[in-house]
Amino acid sequence: MISIVCTILASVIISFQLLTTITSGDTAKQSKSQRLELMQIFGITDSQAHSIQKLALHRTRQIDSLQALNLEKAIFISKREIITDAYYMEVEKVLGPEKSSQIDLKGCRAARCNEIKSLSLGMALSVKMGTLKYKYEDATQQLKQEPLPPKILRSKLSELKRHYYSDVRSLIGEDKYLQWQNYLDGEFDRRYSQKYGMTEEQIAQFKIIKNRHSIKMKQLKHKAISDAERFDLVQAEKCSYTQQVRSIMTEQQFQLWYSDYESKNNNH
Repeated sequence: MISIVCTILASVIISFQLLTTITSGDTAKQSKSQRLELMQIFGITDSQAHSIQKLALHRTRQIDSLQALNLEKAIFISKREIITDAYYMEVEKVLGPEKSSQIDLKGCRAARCNEIKSLSLGMALSVKMGTLKYKYEDATQQLKQEPLPPKILRSKLSELKRHYYSDVRSLIGEDKYLQWQNYLDGEFDRRYSQKYGMTEEQIAQFKIIKNRHSIKMKQLKHKAISDAERFDLVQAEKCSYTQQVRSIMTEQQFQLWYSDYESKNNNH
């Protein structure tokens, strides 16, 4: 039953982006046919189906307007995702909580991420993998909120990750699983290249600096010294780390990176 729902939903999610409210000629017949399909699949009224069509048209027009601005790729993708997230939220309101919970639109949202899209799984399988992904991420965040000793937390996180990877492998098969692993291995490089405009050489240097910093921070954490001494040494190490990073980046790259670094530190 779940497989059937995911398959149907996958085709409908594609249709959502194409639906219109045009009411003349052949397109009127198509629009009515699409509404009937939505009514049959979701068990909703004609009015609700019409509302979804209007939402889809609004989303399409918003994205068309974005494309006309010729934005940088990263900015365009970010803004497009915001529009699409808002679209799904409105669709959920139209469907109501009961039907939304049966369909799992969160899985559809997660299926839009690059790591899943890069696998070319087809929509039905992508939605299933999206469901695995968001449930794993939610469980990870919940686990991190629990007041557990660090060693136990690491063990539980490792077990959670192991189960997630096993579920993904069972779902998509060995060949696609290896392709997924290769994508994840290159995610750090892609992210730093796209976000900060870093070259391969810069990224390689950054990894060395970051690894050394991580080792030193771990050593300081377990060093038998007073809290006051530890605080001073940690601050000195952070200062040294940022200066080393600065030395391999342009000033513009560093300011972007440092803003993210500071934000991350302030949230911990």
